[in-house]
Amino acid sequence: MIRVILLSNKPIVLAGLRNALKVDADIQVVAESKTVADMLHLVETHQPDIVVMDAVLPDADFLNVIRDMLAKSNPPEILIFSLDGRTEVILKAFQTGVRGYLLYCEDFSLVVEAVRTIAAGGRSADAVARRR
Repeated sequence: MIRVILLSNKPIVLAGLRNALKVDADIQVVAESKTVADMLHLVETHQPDIVVMDAVLPDADFLNVIRDMLAKSNPPEILIFSLDGRTEVILKAFQTGVRGYLLYCEDFSLVVEAVRTIAAGGRSADAVARRR
């Protein structure tokens, strides 16, 4: 079972991610958060395999959040699902340690594929992110 926590301040994104991931019996969304502080607490509590998070956060810089999570003793893998497709943002995300980066313009089914790929030790980027 792949345990996942979702982070986005956009309810429609959380709902879309949740609905996309629940079709796969091997993926379990263990928690959702709209704030970084809450998500960090949920990561400690639930020990997920993967955190799917937005790169645009109202309450923190996403690169600092990634660094904080990866500094933990048993860090989750991180998949970014975001509207921000700027080349420098995508490169910084991968340099900071994320395992995947998908843009909102892609189909939600790619999120399931990315979660599976990352859980198996791989990396994932959608077609748009790969071109950057």
